[in-house]
Amino acid sequence: MLTGERSGYYCDYGRPEHLAKALGRGFAYTGEYSAFHRRGQGQDPGRLPAHALVAFIQNHDQVGNRAQGERLAALVPFEALKAAAGLLLLASFTPLLFMGEEYGEARPFLYFISHIDPELVKAVRTGRLAEFAGFHQGQPPAPPDPQDEETFQRSKLNWEKRSTGRHGQLLGLYRELIALRKTRLRPTGRGRKRLQVRIGAGGKILIAGTNFGRQRVVFLFNLSDEDQPLDLPKHKHASCWEKVLDSADISWGGPGSAMPGSWPGNAVMRAWSFTLYCTKETAG
Repeated sequence: MLTGERSGYYCDYGRPEHLAKALGRGFAYTGEYSAFHRRGQGQDPGRLPAHALVAFIQNHDQVGNRAQGERLAALVPFEALKAAAGLLLLASFTPLLFMGEEYGEARPFLYFISHIDPELVKAVRTGRLAEFAGFHQGQPPAPPDPQDEETFQRSKLNWEKRSTGRHGQLLGLYRELIALRKTRLRPTGRGRKRLQVRIGAGGKILIAGTNFGRQRVVFLFNLSDEDQPLDLPKHKHASCWEKVLDSADISWGGPGSAMPGSWPGNAVMRAWSFTLYCTKETAG
């Protein structure tokens, strides 16, 4: 959805309803027909508690099995990286962070091996070329040689970037979101409830809500590269709501928030931004 890629197995994903269903139910496919697999795909995980499902933006398989090993930070704008972080850490599931994701590591994570058997090395090289044939028209660009040590060296993290510029701001946002999960968004009873999700503005705005004890929360996401008008129904207790976090704030490297401090109603959401509203803790 963030990159616009539709080749290979990505053809099954990318629509707003996929994201809404995954956030609300756990899986995007619960038995529906898959164009890539040419059969029904997935099962309904509704019997499982939300924390039993592990959610992630990227992992070593998805990144390492790309031909050039691009991380999300090399594929989408900075604001979209923040939106992805919000989708992950505000969701009900157990989050998995891929190494370096939390500060926007842009170095690739390439597929590398260190085999002794020359026939096995040859088989891996051949298999890698065949794997990517479905992702490109004509002759696909060759992936780096997995047996070459340079492929491994290129994949090492650049830890020094963690505290610099936008990398530091992104790391700060991750820390803030994790802190919110441990405090204001801490589940009660039997664990986290799945989000109730709906789509607005022609698929460009995602609205999700749930309860944490007596506190009601609403997450708003603008998943487009343009500012979007927001038109929410008036709330009879609008003053009981407060804005807790807005990824468009300058403190997170954004262009500046346009969202009000209480129930948003009619407002404007910045491109690729998300905003968290909660009922005030003193409001009951």
